[in-house]
Amino acid sequence: MEFDIVVLGAGITGAAMALALARKVDCTVALLDESDLEPSSASPAGQQGFDVHSFDVRVCALTAASRRLLEQLGVWHGLARQRVCAYSDMHVRDAEGTGQIHFSARELGVDNLGHIVENRLLRQALLGGLAQTPVHRLGGRSVQQIDTGSEQEITGSRYPVRLTLKDGSQIGTRLLIAADGVASRTRAQVGIVTREWDYLHQALIATVRMEQPHHQLACQIFRDTGPLAFLPLPETPDGHHCCSIVWSLLPDEARRIMALDDAAFRLELARCIEHRFGRILDSGQRVCRPLRQLHACRYHRNRVVVVGDAAHSIHPLAGQGANLSLLDVARLAEDIHRACQWGEDFSSPRVLDRYERARKGHNLAVAGLMESLQRLFHSDDLLVRWLRNSGLDLTNGLPALKRPMARWAMGLHWA
Repeated sequence: MEFDIVVLGAGITGAAMALALARKVDCTVALLDESDLEPSSASPAGQQGFDVHSFDVRVCALTAASRRLLEQLGVWHGLARQRVCAYSDMHVRDAEGTGQIHFSARELGVDNLGHIVENRLLRQALLGGLAQTPVHRLGGRSVQQIDTGSEQEITGSRYPVRLTLKDGSQIGTRLLIAADGVASRTRAQVGIVTREWDYLHQALIATVRMEQPHHQLACQIFRDTGPLAFLPLPETPDGHHCCSIVWSLLPDEARRIMALDDAAFRLELARCIEHRFGRILDSGQRVCRPLRQLHACRYHRNRVVVVGDAAHSIHPLAGQGANLSLLDVARLAEDIHRACQWGEDFSSPRVLDRYERARKGHNLAVAGLMESLQRLFHSDDLLVRWLRNSGLDLTNGLPALKRPMARWAMGLHWA
């Protein structure tokens, strides 16, 4: 089998990448993944009913820029009719002081600040969109080896990148787009070097049901052990209000929290969020994973290009990971489209350099900001604590500072 472009990895980034290419370029495109790539017709709640156990524990906080891309891909309208929750307010405060900042959609003159979407539903919407395109969906396929050769060796070959699958069959392509996640085997096989380090924290994620309504408020409190975020989910048919939590914890504290029974966990969580939503009435599965920052030193090599988590992974404290990945998708699809219009080889280093220049600086800037914030709020130094509290209060009282910050968080500068 041979294709102009192969996208390897069918998570949110890979599925969005394949769909964007189908909408923009007249090329043969294949999406390759070990999992089944048929869209599911099951209802969001599945067989478990509409409660904390039916929600996907993993969610995305999509910005306005990400929503626009999904609209362009033709999947947002159907997705919005499922379990999507717009949030209109965001409140951030320092648990060790009085500093706080509040963002409001009303103050900014917009309908909302973003949307909370379950990863599973977003991926299914993208796969559903792909089912209406000529993209070849090659599910249940595992790549054993990738052969590229040097730039000199592959010049002149029609399909220079060769993928050997586990069953022994081969796929040739002009361009391989690696969207196979933070532990990308593709990135390692083609020799793209990364810089990475451990945050020495773990992220605990879960879905909880609160006593009081969330009123479409996303809130984050910075504790001495790490930030705790509550992200609003859609109201259930019986009127219950649920949130997805992302709790950054030191390893020993993470082990302690994970070892608690459900009742003790809910009491601890309510205490740490300062009973903002009253009692925590129910909680679903808890998942804990280590936090690392990673960034690829180059975004392409020998007609293999990395996107999304395969290129960068950042601290989740501002929920920007999925949005950065979707911005990668939008830019790479546009660069390939322009190359086709101008009669260029879209897999050439010249074209892929444009994508790298456009995205690498922005991704590094966001990663650096997340690193700085993580260090700032983890510091016990009294002067640093005074400065961060004063800074939050100062920014909250100055619309000229707060408005650009909110527009940046919504991705409007990069739409």
